[in-house]
Amino acid sequence: MFQTTVADQVAVLTMSSPPVNALSEAWLTGLSREIDGLAGRSDWKVLHLRSDQKAFCAGADLKEMRARFDAVDGQDRTYAYVATIQRLYARIEALPQVTLAEIGGAALGGGFELALSCDLRVAAAEAKVGLPEVKLGLIPGAGGTQRLTRLVGPGLARRLILGAEAVDGATAERLGLVQWSCPRGELAERAAAIARQVAGLPRAALAEAKRCVVAAAEPGRGGFTVELEATRSLHVDAETRERIAAFLAGARPKTLKNGRESKGGGRPAAPGGGGGPQRGGGPPLEPRARPAARGSPRAPPGRRARRSPRRRAGAGSRSRSRRSTSPTAARCAPARPTCCNVTRGSTSW
Repeated sequence: MFQTTVADQVAVLTMSSPPVNALSEAWLTGLSREIDGLAGRSDWKVLHLRSDQKAFCAGADLKEMRARFDAVDGQDRTYAYVATIQRLYARIEALPQVTLAEIGGAALGGGFELALSCDLRVAAAEAKVGLPEVKLGLIPGAGGTQRLTRLVGPGLARRLILGAEAVDGATAERLGLVQWSCPRGELAERAAAIARQVAGLPRAALAEAKRCVVAAAEPGRGGFTVELEATRSLHVDAETRERIAAFLAGARPKTLKNGRESKGGGRPAAPGGGGGPQRGGGPPLEPRARPAARGSPRAPPGRRARRSPRRRAGAGSRSRSRRSTSPTAARCAPARPTCCNVTRGSTSW
């Protein structure tokens, strides 16, 4: 019914209950037992949940559903059944490790609720996901109404739940139901790559970051306080300190001083060669030359530029002359023809 392997900090839990991984009572007990086994191990950071059947998980077991529906105490039995699923999914959601659902086929009803209890979801573009319980006069009672609403907001949750709408994997990614989608033939490799990437990150940081994200979705929880507590806790974590020490040791790249290679030392010069004093040795910076006004020839060193002859045209002309000698105005003013003999109609420029 289930196969679990652990390698390279990734626990791969494969659901293998033909034909569609239906949520029978025995199936729920078996999945809970697998989680128990993993909880006693410390050699994994990511739980990769997948299926080797055509469907990821297609929801309730129809035979058992019929038996509960026909039973005299069917109401209480149905309540207990759904409560069992809720507890199991809440347990998966509360794991300190990161959980990833690889959705290769249909994930409907309780199957999609299982995927929603995971942190990350990657789906085949051809897969179908949704919560169609309203079609049967029921509701997505195993956490679907709550988790989907928190994930995508009440407007989209109403569309999908009240409309009993199922969408393909590509649409699910566009709507935010899953984080990634890809063709089914590429799904296994893509999911494994995501799991490996996350598993390469620090265990304590992953757990604390996950706790902070959960706090953000719970009003009154005090997510900012949770962040402060996590920051304090990680400051003394051995792996965090090792990574920060390595980062700080290699944070200053090799720089050049007077044409020689130097390790560490001063900071690299600011982009554009700022006007402050140069740090880390080296020749002093030359004063920056004041830019010449547009259209004015630069005077040679030691000589003052000859003022070009200018027809006096009153105060307006002098005002334009003063503006033209300002570097800022020269940059911002619109371009004018450089030839004084150009005429436009009857007006001289």
